[in-house]
Amino acid sequence: MNCKSIQELLLTNYIDGEMIDSERKIVDDHLKSCQKCKEFALLAKKVGVDSFSGLERALPSEDIWQRIKRQVVFESEKRNILKNAFFLENIKNAFALTRPRLVLASILFVALFATFFVKISEQNLVLKQEEEQAVVYLTMLSKYRRIFFIK
Repeated sequence: MNCKSIQELLLTNYIDGEMIDSERKIVDDHLKSCQKCKEFALLAKKVGVDSFSGLERALPSEDIWQRIKRQVVFESEKRNILKNAFFLENIKNAFALTRPRLVLASILFVALFATFFVKISEQNLVLKQEEEQAVVYLTMLSKYRRIFFIK
């Protein structure tokens, strides 16, 4: 790592003690070999930590905490409302019937209806032909019956 990256890590997590062990080892190794960064670390600790070590810890009043909690809840609910609105808007847009979609839906409906109608017509035609054949066979059967069974 370069000095700029190390110094950035020093100011963020290293001085606070929040750095993960693998990163801490990298920074420690660098500080052993780089005098400039070592001095930067000492200065950052002196200015950023040591200058506050003698101060009494100030806690905000209960009123301030309550306002902060209300604001956090409000922001969270606002984010959820916006998320839901965005979701509903996406659904609305997905199913919105713009002119091209309406034309396409109409064409598909007509094509499906026509296909269904043609299939029904074909089936009716086949049934009509079978019915006519049955009538012909019955007529022939009745003629043969009269010929052979009439005495």
